[in-house]
Amino acid sequence: MLPKVTFLLYWDYRKGPIVVGQYPADFNLDIDTIIEFFQAALQKARISHYEEVKISQGLALTYFTGEQTRMLFGVLLDEEENPDLLRGSLVRLVLKVVKSG
Repeated sequence: MLPKVTFLLYWDYRKGPIVVGQYPADFNLDIDTIIEFFQAALQKARISHYEEVKISQGLALTYFTGEQTRMLFGVLLDEEENPDLLRGSLVRLVLKVVKSG
């Protein structure tokens, strides 16, 4: 199981959404999809949380770090793939990155 794309997004109050990084770099992660991720995250809660979001391109597993830091880590999978296989890895990655600053 390989994700279509792995990404880290940040929301800047003045500039809007920013793609901090993604792999593969040539995957088309368009602005509408990015806004959809943040919208889904903020509708659920303003504190940090994990979420599975179905979008037109597949199933996204996202971890929103909360309203204070406004980062969103995620992977995009095909809909038929099992998200349970990546959930723990994504959460551990986020915790490692956030703790290291």
